[in-house]
Amino acid sequence: MNDLYLLISSFKLSFADDLKIFRVVASTDDHTALQEDINILLIWCDDNGMRVNDTKCKIISFTRSTNPVYHRYSIGAEALHRVSSICDLGVTIDKELNFNDHIGIMTAKAFSVLGFIRRHASEFTDIFAIKSLYCTLVRSILEYARLFGPRTA
Repeated sequence: MNDLYLLISSFKLSFADDLKIFRVVASTDDHTALQEDINILLIWCDDNGMRVNDTKCKIISFTRSTNPVYHRYSIGAEALHRVSSICDLGVTIDKELNFNDHIGIMTAKAFSVLGFIRRHASEFTDIFAIKSLYCTLVRSILEYARLFGPRTA
């Protein structure tokens, strides 16, 4: 992967097998440079016996403009799908950098797990066992990728 980072001129973020390529697109030259970096990635993957799963590749644009200009990007002949929100490493972010969708998803998931605990542990008498279930299964969901507020034990 180190040689790939030298080939791509756009900003890069990676974690394990996940790579994000991004840049400020203020002109057609920026759009062209980003598409060229996508092409370089495809060539690098092909040279190294890797296949890009184009169904997992998405485009999201973050802008404050009321009339943004969107460019079409592609992997080979396949156009990349533009989305208004994306889940990255378990955190859902929308095009306005708003985390309301993420909070809603995590809250629903925590309530679902809490319901499971209430149904299956209703006859538990040991309060420490119930607290352990809550802290392990529910609280961990609510605290994953917590973005703000003080951490408490």
